[in-house]
Amino acid sequence: MSKKAIILLIVLAGLIAAAFIIYSSLADDVVPAAPDTGSDDTVKNEDEDLAEDFTVHDLDGNEVSLSDMRGRPVIVNFFATWCGPCMSEMPHLEKVYDEMKDRIVFMAVDLTDGVEETKKDVEKFLGENGYDIPVYLDDMLDAAVKYRITSIPTTLFIGSGGELKGSATGAMSEELFRNYIKRYLDIE
Repeated sequence: MSKKAIILLIVLAGLIAAAFIIYSSLADDVVPAAPDTGSDDTVKNEDEDLAEDFTVHDLDGNEVSLSDMRGRPVIVNFFATWCGPCMSEMPHLEKVYDEMKDRIVFMAVDLTDGVEETKKDVEKFLGENGYDIPVYLDDMLDAAVKYRITSIPTTLFIGSGGELKGSATGAMSEELFRNYIKRYLDIE
């Protein structure tokens, strides 16, 4: 390999490292776009005003459906362990979960495709960080497809009657989670 090629590779590696550092430092300051009000009919059943049901698996392999949670407000947070913004958001979500788990059902739904993201990755991530939030595996990507998840993290706010109240895309702080919970679920 020539000297020019080696220098070019070193410069390229430096630029990639700098971009990663800048991105990581800015990720905490990201403010998600204005929340969606959930008016998209593709997310609701046509004959009812309910959020589209989906089935995921808990870490023990048991099936859990969104409709099983009816009767309490639900926050569904789509994430993956390889997603930088998801990882920057997770400590904030965990803190809000710890404070509000008696009033709200939390469903952290991992996009587990079995290739880029596996159950083992999720369990390792939870163990290393000591997170207690209930995590579910969307191993068939049923939920992600139904809600047209194209960007993560994405969070859904579902009322106690099962109605989709709103959603937000992008990493959120504790304060932003609380603001959306107050706005959509009327809980302080």
